[in-house]
Amino acid sequence: MVNRKTAYPNMFANYGNQELWKLLPNGHTISMNDSRDRGPGDMALMGALLNNNGVQLQAWLQGSGYKNGKMPSSGTDGVGNRMYLFLTDQPVEPVELNAENVKAADTKSTTGVTSGLSKRFEGGRVFARSGWGSINDAHFSFTSGYDGHQAHNHFDENHVTFYANGVQFLYDPEYEAYSTVSHSLVQVKGSDGNAINIDVNTKQGKIESYKDRGNLVYVRGNAKYAYNSKLDKAIRNAAFVRESPTGPFLFLRDDMKLPGSKNGSFTPQYVTDLKNTMVKSEKGVIINGTNYSRALIVAYNGAEQIELEERVFGDKEYHPDSGKRKILYKDYYKLIHAKNPISGQNAVTITTLVLPYETQESLPEIKVEEGTYNGNSAIIWTLTYSDGTVKKIKATESGISRQ
Repeated sequence: MVNRKTAYPNMFANYGNQELWKLLPNGHTISMNDSRDRGPGDMALMGALLNNNGVQLQAWLQGSGYKNGKMPSSGTDGVGNRMYLFLTDQPVEPVELNAENVKAADTKSTTGVTSGLSKRFEGGRVFARSGWGSINDAHFSFTSGYDGHQAHNHFDENHVTFYANGVQFLYDPEYEAYSTVSHSLVQVKGSDGNAINIDVNTKQGKIESYKDRGNLVYVRGNAKYAYNSKLDKAIRNAAFVRESPTGPFLFLRDDMKLPGSKNGSFTPQYVTDLKNTMVKSEKGVIINGTNYSRALIVAYNGAEQIELEERVFGDKEYHPDSGKRKILYKDYYKLIHAKNPISGQNAVTITTLVLPYETQESLPEIKVEEGTYNGNSAIIWTLTYSDGTVKKIKATESGISRQ
């Protein structure tokens, strides 16, 4: 009989670890690739049990809705509970989820880096959060690379998610919505007007840099080789900030360039949860969650503000290659995008701020300008709050600094 733990040590360890880090503060699970937003699967449970990992088991229980001593079903086939009977003779006790316990229990057979509040998976994912104890904690993910399997790898290199105050403001659509147009990315068209999309069946993107600086988690992804018509540049820099005058927020810088001197068009877009509603404002678009939490999303091309709006899908707008299944976009997510594509250009630098807030008065005044930082060309955002606090974000092609 095959010993699953010794035969596949990294596979099972990674299943448990991925589910741990995909767990949102509200107990839901990020829907990445094959995943659903309805609880973790049995493979995560197997990973936790085979590796005697209490924090992974606790994450599985929370994601499964375990409450009041009642065992939930696991996954869609109900086999999870029976696995308790034969996977291991060694009891596994759930362990409280906090930064100290998560760091201590980090599976040694995986090669990522963890601080207890963030984790890089060498396959091409980074996860970070502001804490483990509250439904209002913030959570961030970045994917660019080989996700450990290609059974259903999405065309999502450099895609991000962002959760705060109980709301998935930037959302990962489920299994069926796999294409480039269904993710929070800059959409690109060539000089012929045809879309240039990601094709992970040939090459993937990669995480080039990850740093957890305490209050700021920085990630850089490079996806230029992942597109079906190679780009000269497809770089995303992301900064997840854990604390600010209004709470955690997300900042992005995208540098996109078509091959040679060809011109085309670029359209930044942001996928959000179906349950959210959007309202345009002078500053950008406000995303409203069902729990009255909200976030402002605003974007600039260089120093020029991009007018954003909700993209309302029609009743006959189907996902590409959906065939007889007729997968409607409107059934999976809502979308914010640039009202007008940035056209007739060979390259763009687009910066985006996703800023949760409580009251209109707490929103900062925003000024964006082009400048330099450490000798490099930079886009500089100045946020001035009502109490006089001033914060600057300086974003270059190779990094993001907050001062």
